[in-house]
Amino acid sequence: MKTIEITLKKESVVTFTSFSNNDTYGYIFNNGGQVLYSNDDSGFNNNFFIKAKLPAGKYYLVVGNYSDSNMTSIPYAYSIA
Repeated sequence: MKTIEITLKKESVVTFTSFSNNDTYGYIFNNGGQVLYSNDDSGFNNNFFIKAKLPAGKYYLVVGNYSDSNMTSIPYAYSIA
């Protein structure tokens, strides 16, 4: 798994997705370690897709897949609006 730290300075709509040939999944955790959102296959080609409105704060996007335990090259993207 790969963890990406995200800090929002204000309430924002965030979108997270992956672009992999492998089956990926994603989780958004708050700073206290609670899972707020998770997704497995809503994106294209068994990739995850999460769109959420989050208040200001620190969050963690955890990305994993079912075939590459090293997570050496999982292309992903996110946007914050």
